[in-house]
Amino acid sequence: MEEAEFFNIIDDFKRLHFRDNDNGHSLVKEISIFINDIEDNDKIMIYRYLFHEISSNKNGNWRICLEIVIDLFKESAAPKLENIYNSFSVDKDDDWREDIVMAMLQLKYAKPIDLYKNSINYHLQNRTGRAFYMIVQLCRIDSLRGIEIMSDYFARFMTATDCFEYSNDHHFSYLVYWLANEPNNCIYKIVKQTCLKNGVSGGLLKQKIIDALSKSSNGIMSGKIEKLIMRIKG
Repeated sequence: MEEAEFFNIIDDFKRLHFRDNDNGHSLVKEISIFINDIEDNDKIMIYRYLFHEISSNKNGNWRICLEIVIDLFKESAAPKLENIYNSFSVDKDDDWREDIVMAMLQLKYAKPIDLYKNSINYHLQNRTGRAFYMIVQLCRIDSLRGIEIMSDYFARFMTATDCFEYSNDHHFSYLVYWLANEPNNCIYKIVKQTCLKNGVSGGLLKQKIIDALSKSSNGIMSGKIEKLIMRIKG
């Protein structure tokens, strides 16, 4: 299958799913099924097209190709994404760099820890609003480092009226979604360390986290969540 033909097929799928309201999940899944069902020789070529598109955006489809690669390859895609990042990031914008870093973080790829630290520091220094999500994902890979950075972040910014968390409860829902079931007590430790660093910020964070945990089970509170809430309340 030629590259142009493949990306014409991608565009056809995009038109079919134009009105979907699921952040592209159905689109990615259907394309992945299509790729899995084709002949092996074509499949090998398509894999090359996908990774090349992520690095070049030749056909204007780098983001959907990134999502397809993650769906197809899962954790095994991460080393290739690291190579692409190291080779092409200098000439890319913040959106591209953030999406590649977030993809590796969500795949729990632990190797490029300095890359993650540098990305987080860049977004903290430039107040882009993107650091928060990276720090949450870092907690899943390196809990000690992630908890330390996250508690510093909350201690500094939790009460600032220009901080995203001051009025954005979505961030706390995101934190709870990704960390509530992690085995290393991340949420409790983040709250505890924030309280030690800044009592006012810690108190506000505690209530925000409790509210997010209470909503996370759609009214059906699991024993694990109940215990976590009680522990945070102290």
